[in-house]
Formats: sequence, C-alpha cells, structure tokens
Amino acid sequence: MELKINFLENGREAALILTDEGRILDELIIPIDNSFDTLLVTSIDKIFKKNRIDKSSLKVVNVAPETDNGSVAYRTARAVGEALKS
Repeated sequence: MELKINFLENGREAALILTDEGRILDELIIPIDNSFDTLLVTSIDKIFKKNRIDKSSLKVVNVAPETDNGSVAYRTARAVGEALKS
C-alpha cells in the first residue's frame, strides 16, 4: 500500500492518494492554507479510517516535489511522510 502526497498545479491544493498495487483506493484534495499541517494529519487519519487500514500497512509514502521545494507546505508534507515511514 502506498500514500502519495501531490501538490496540484494551482499551488493552493494538495492531493492525498492511497494506492494498492497501482490501483487507486482513495483520493482526497485538501487546501493549502494556514492550517495545512493540522489538516494534512487529520486528512491522512480520515483516509486510514475510511479504508480500515493502519500505518503499518503502508509500504511507501511518496511526497511529490512542488515547484517551490522550500515552501513550508512541502517541508511539512515531507516531515509527515517521514514520520509515517518510521
């Protein structure tokens, strides 16, 4: 099972995509705003609960690069991704 965090081209939204063997199980679009860190974590929890999986089921967490890799949103997503891997 894999969780992908992609930043959309409009720069104001991120997509959380849960896949298993290349098949999309669930997708959630969240806005990038002042509460992105909290929204990201709660949205990941929501996807896990909805699909009845736990963190140990994840094999890969992939954060797609954003045009501005130094942005706070990108760094937050990377930190959350690293936390999920451990």
